[in-house]
Amino acid sequence: MPSVIRAAWFAVVLGACVLGGRSAAAADYAGELAAARAALAAKDTKAAWKHLKSAEALAPAEPAVLTPKAVAELWYLMGMAHFLSGTGSEDAMPMWRQALIVDNAFEWDTGLSADDPAQDLFAALRSEVRDRPPVDPKVPEATGAARVFVSGVRVKAGETVREGTHLGQISCPDGVAHGVWSDFTKPVKWFKLCPGGVDTTVVVAEAPAEDEWGDLGPAFGGDAPPAAGTAPAVATAGDAGAAPAGAPPVEIIRKKILWPALLAGVGTAAAAGAFQVVALRQAATYNDLSNPDYQTSAALDELRSKTNRNQTLVYPLLGISGGLFFAATYQW
Repeated sequence: MPSVIRAAWFAVVLGACVLGGRSAAAADYAGELAAARAALAAKDTKAAWKHLKSAEALAPAEPAVLTPKAVAELWYLMGMAHFLSGTGSEDAMPMWRQALIVDNAFEWDTGLSADDPAQDLFAALRSEVRDRPPVDPKVPEATGAARVFVSGVRVKAGETVREGTHLGQISCPDGVAHGVWSDFTKPVKWFKLCPGGVDTTVVVAEAPAEDEWGDLGPAFGGDAPPAAGTAPAVATAGDAGAAPAGAPPVEIIRKKILWPALLAGVGTAAAAGAFQVVALRQAATYNDLSNPDYQTSAALDELRSKTNRNQTLVYPLLGISGGLFFAATYQW
């Protein structure tokens, strides 16, 4: 009888170990997001938060470079967890804004909520974040066989991304990615993320830039990030036709000119010039003692009042014009 009990106990322990191993293996970024989405669909925001926090912690350890959509989904679901918990859209806004910074094409999921005002807010945030200022993630000039990605988009030295919190990942020479969450206010030590380091003297063949829309990033159909374990092709002596590394193009944030503000600034400056010309002419008339129209004290006082009024309008108009020019050209 004792031997039967011992055998049964051994079977229970073995089964628990097997199941525990399976549960640990299932705890990956994509699995946690799927579990969080299911919990939100069931209106169980407490369980959703548990899975979302787990996904946030797991993301930097993902062995493959995540796509922009996969990174944005984490922030979107966090916003939905706030929204569905009854706190309203106020707490959800920062999360939704962050999702759209990462992937401006991210779509609202009506399966989780069909709330019209919330969808309108999400659409407004989509437009708002397009004017976020650029941030330099400080990618080194030479990266050897490694490649740097910011929220799923390949970034090279000198290129920028939208201001916000991003998942920075480096696909190391062995093809395995390592990452960190960062807003790049402090430089990321990219090469230290690779356990084996990075040999920056290695030269890797790059694909020629032929796609005129390529620098607009994955929203226009760029290549997917490399899979885990896919190392870039290294160009060695004699390998003139070495295969290029497969990596998505970079989303470069370019300065936008606000043409309505610029035209308004030109118009205001022209108005200031017109008032200045009128004031100068009136001043010349005032000083012309032979002018028959202004011989009386009352007429001269009226002319001087008009001259001073026109001159006074010049400086505020110039200030407004300068402000409009600044608003039109400054990268907010």
